Amino acid sequence: MTMAVHTISNQLLRCKVSEQGAELKSLASTINHEEYIWQADPAIWAGSAPILFPVVGRLNGGKYRYQGKDYSLPIHGFAREQCFNLHRKTASSLTLRLRDNQQTLLLYPFKFQLDVTFTLNKNSLSVTYLVKNLGKTDMYFSLGSHPAFTLPLSAFKEEKCSVLFSETEDCFCHLIKQNLLSNTVYPVDIKARKLIIKSNLFAQDALIFSDVNSSHVTLLVDEKPRLSLDIGSNKHLGLWAKPNSPYVCIEPWLTTDEQQNSPKALEEKPDFICLAPEKDFSNNYQINIH
Repeated sequence: MTMAVHTISNQLLRCKVSEQGAELKSLASTINHEEYIWQADPAIWAGSAPILFPVVGRLNGGKYRYQGKDYSLPIHGFAREQCFNLHRKTASSLTLRLRDNQQTLLLYPFKFQLDVTFTLNKNSLSVTYLVKNLGKTDMYFSLGSHPAFTLPLSAFKEEKCSVLFSETEDCFCHLIKQNLLSNTVYPVDIKARKLIIKSNLFAQDALIFSDVNSSHVTLLVDEKPRLSLDIGSNKHLGLWAKPNSPYVCIEPWLTTDEQQNSPKALEEKPDFICLAPEKDFSNNYQINIH
């Protein structure tokens, strides 16, 4: 079934969001029609900006335990496969909503509401999450974003695209090893806060920066800012693309993939949000076009 795609716009930008997964499908200039979001080429990677909920990345063994029972969750959870309903829309803002259902309750035994609001303001798009606990017990979850940004093909091939961190970062990151987060860190070639996007940069999957210092990162093309991403209150940042592909995902996360020694119990997982009944939790990121 093809799900509806909703469009909002202002004088500078036009944004398209699918009801499937509340996934950002397009962010383009209304002046020169330049597209900034990866257009989900299924021959390379069929995503564009999936939402990661109620887990980020891979669980150890694909399972977690809650109140003595084991549950399975796929990588990045289930939100990206769910149909969100249009809750509210104006010319430059829209909110899509997901509530628990029979399908989600089999994977995740909590009653919840997840609202995702997309708002255009001048040259920026903010994406805001509001999670509400509709149940009668504490709810445990994580949340992350996975926006993919297209790179000009010639600049990508000539290694003229780079990511500039707003603060100094350690020149080491975690990698995915045997489908889990590595226990050790590996060197990454950051110089003067800048990481050049080479065709083989992601040959070993994502680069994961735990407890990142930067509040935003800027995507440079030929040394000129193309866009920047404010990472909100997220602690961790992932960078990823299929090798030799002209895009890059800049991913703000609350948690990361699990390690071999990560606790099975949902209540014990580090950095997970514990949300009391009838309470809500908000987080966001923002894309700024330069």
